[in-house]
Amino acid sequence: VFEDCCLAYHRRVGWPVLRHAWGYQRQEVSRSCNLPAVIFHFRQKHRMVCGDPKSKEVQRAMRFLDARKKTPPKLHHNTWMTFLGP
Repeated sequence: VFEDCCLAYHRRVGWPVLRHAWGYQRQEVSRSCNLPAVIFHFRQKHRMVCGDPKSKEVQRAMRFLDARKKTPPKLHHNTWMTFLGP
């Protein structure tokens, strides 16, 4: 059985790139995936980037994405006006 997994880390992946990810998942070592990694997902063209879980930039991006999930989306001024009524 073939698994989709990271076989190597992307070399030039830093905070400027990772902060645009919409999510991530951890890859543990199993069968054909012999590399622990963090897989970042991007909306643009369904791209994925493999990061080293020991990298400071990767850890920072994971914390950023976790915090983003916990905060509610910001409402625009016009949205508030709709709720205020006449």
